[in-house]
Amino acid sequence: MFRLLFRNKLIGVTKLESGDPSICCASGELVEAGTCEDLSRWMLEEGGVEEDGAFLLEMDNRFLVVLGEHTPIPFAQGSIICVPEEDEIFLDLQGIPGPEYAHFFPQHIASMASSEDGE
Repeated sequence: MFRLLFRNKLIGVTKLESGDPSICCASGELVEAGTCEDLSRWMLEEGGVEEDGAFLLEMDNRFLVVLGEHTPIPFAQGSIICVPEEDEIFLDLQGIPGPEYAHFFPQHIASMASSEDGE
């Protein structure tokens, strides 16, 4: 499991179960993050925005994504998306360097390769 930290405080965990190797992005449902209402309020306090009932917070250097306890996942851009109406919270990471992407997300690469083989 990947852990999302804000100033070293746990925000939630995710499997980052979806991804696109062609653009080195990974995303997944963020769980153990509390309620959508509480998280969306916190997101606004930290500079997030609300649009059409969905909340978005662009991640900056206050955030860290780690595998397990200590292995950081490098990324160029990240965001937390909270949709209270659907009771869903997502983490989206973009710009993960290629070698790290291959190391942390081999299942995304395998899935893309198998879908290309089926074409």
